[in-house]
Amino acid sequence: MGISRPHALVFVTALASVLPAAASRGGRATPDDFHSQSVGITAGGVIAGPDSRAKLVLTLANKTDRALWLVVRFAPPPPNQACEETQRLEPKQDGHFTCAQDSLVADVDYPVTIAVFGDSGLTEAMETNATHMRFGKKDVKRLGEWLQATRLPQTYENVILKDKVGLGTLFGNLGSAGGRLVVAPEGLEHVTKNRTVKVAAPQIRGVAVQGVGERAWVRVEYEDAGVMKTLVLQGSAAKGQGPQVLDQINASIQTLLSHREKSPASAAVVVGSAADATLQADIRTALLKLEARAGSNCEVKLHSAEPGTADRSARYAKMSPEDRKGMDDAFQGDRLRIETWRGTSCGAPVAYEVWLLRSADGGTDISATRLETEGTPANR
Repeated sequence: MGISRPHALVFVTALASVLPAAASRGGRATPDDFHSQSVGITAGGVIAGPDSRAKLVLTLANKTDRALWLVVRFAPPPPNQACEETQRLEPKQDGHFTCAQDSLVADVDYPVTIAVFGDSGLTEAMETNATHMRFGKKDVKRLGEWLQATRLPQTYENVILKDKVGLGTLFGNLGSAGGRLVVAPEGLEHVTKNRTVKVAAPQIRGVAVQGVGERAWVRVEYEDAGVMKTLVLQGSAAKGQGPQVLDQINASIQTLLSHREKSPASAAVVVGSAADATLQADIRTALLKLEARAGSNCEVKLHSAEPGTADRSARYAKMSPEDRKGMDDAFQGDRLRIETWRGTSCGAPVAYEVWLLRSADGGTDISATRLETEGTPANR
């Protein structure tokens, strides 16, 4: 096994509420400097978890055409404990490795070792590599703010709310004082002198920070009577509320979302689907977004699902032989499940072909196609 020299980890791909690991004192190391024949560094840093603890995060990519088993060991400075995690990575797939932290120390190296094996028994050792993370004082301060934001409820003053991104959003809404935003386990509430907007937790489907610098905003997607809608949140420049508050708002709403599955209102309602309540909610969101992208303002009601097979899939029929082989392997290996979801849109019957592909990190990738007629994809 060859052991490469350690490199600092530089975060290059933005993720929601993630602090990047800083470059080392000796130079500007990048993931391209991480010399490994089999794996590559996609991203790394620290996040504020919904349990109000920090988590070191390292995303690694399998560059080979075979399955690999990776053993990643984080060795943070005291008082934190070391973490070791083993994952199987499919060919050309990514894996996310994490290590919970009770605290984050500034200007100290966080060593990480990455051992690569060719078998599940971890006997076919291929290589071992090393890197490290490092965080500055400003990073540690920001993380503390994010962690505080995960302790609900949280109140934010001078926050502007819009129903969509407009010119005011793009130019910072300089003339508006905004209102009070409360993020609680029950949902969101935004109050001004003239208007109160409430969105219950089970309605919320997604949140992200968009834009750059002073023109950034938080976009919240939620469901209202079977239709996907949007809220845009932005700090009031007129009241000195800078864009840094957006990361805190995002962290608060992400925490709310992480607890959504505990709400009785998010229980499974689609009969016949093998997906659990949480995954059903994500599928529903994907289908509503599909309708929204097509310009539909119809109320969508989903009532049943049934298992499907690749040989009856309209999408599968249009694939190349090479892509079909990959899907066959995934289907036979129980990594791919196909379902047909049925319901109504504007009162008319509608059906969707839903593909559920288990990803390397244990999650599920969802893709869907609306069927115009039985087994035929719609042109959207």
